[in-house]
Amino acid sequence: MHPNFWRYILFMGLIGLNNHIFAQRAIAQTPINSPQIQPSIPNQPNLSQPLWGQWEAKDPLTGDILRLVFTPEGKFYTLIIPAGVSESSKIPTLELAYQVNSQSKPQQIDIISLKNGQRILSIWELTKDGKLRLDFGKSQPGTPRPTTFGAGTILLEKTAASTELPANIQIYNPTSNSASSVKQDIDLVNREQTIYFLENNEFANTIQQLGVKIPLVTDDYIYQLQVSSDKTGKVVFTAKAKKANLNSYVGAVFEYKSKEREKTIASIICETDVPTQTLPNQPTLVEDIAAPIRCATGSHPTQP
Repeated sequence: MHPNFWRYILFMGLIGLNNHIFAQRAIAQTPINSPQIQPSIPNQPNLSQPLWGQWEAKDPLTGDILRLVFTPEGKFYTLIIPAGVSESSKIPTLELAYQVNSQSKPQQIDIISLKNGQRILSIWELTKDGKLRLDFGKSQPGTPRPTTFGAGTILLEKTAASTELPANIQIYNPTSNSASSVKQDIDLVNREQTIYFLENNEFANTIQQLGVKIPLVTDDYIYQLQVSSDKTGKVVFTAKAKKANLNSYVGAVFEYKSKEREKTIASIICETDVPTQTLPNQPTLVEDIAAPIRCATGSHPTQP
């Protein structure tokens, strides 16, 4: 799995799926020379029209597909289509906004959260063979825009001119129920730990190092971060239920070498099969390229 490919996906998830947490984070805003435009205002057609449509890139290891959709109305959708998924399977997507500045060199594009207006400052261009080259830099709101295409560049191929989403695509809307909230919290920590490892070659041993403001004790759960002594290999973030009618959870991020001997990062969230105030046993690595992490007996994989 190419780390730069997934790095983009991770941060897109942080803006959309976890924007209720992003709004609580203290992120220093980088001054932007161009005028600020509200996300609801469409791009000028002559500037954004080359982007309209659907673009895809394929993960060379797993076969998963990253699809980006740019609409004439200035909306931007990002989704991951797992390899082998059926056409009837429900696939979540994030609804964001985008704004382009084609007069700059390289051309600029901002990816914008519709909830809080935060932006990822990026650059783009179309190659001679019609592919879309994107560089999201550090992929974090508040960080400078890249000035040249670097190691984090993604190359996508246009697969459709239509911007209509298929019937099986569901636009994600965060909910406030306890189960959904705790899974989103664990997912956020998993994603931030993955990014932290890619940048520091070790996992963070505190929530504060990740810059995430999640209370470790709530009315419903007690959270705990567990890191190995050498800060590599595996990191675990647990959520122990305080009430008998709630399930307990464990999230884990593993660093390991694939069959191709490439350094790979994978994560999982495991939920107890029944409501319990006892944490599930920790997940383990298995020799399965499609699902390299397995939840322990008495728990099952879940999504935020």
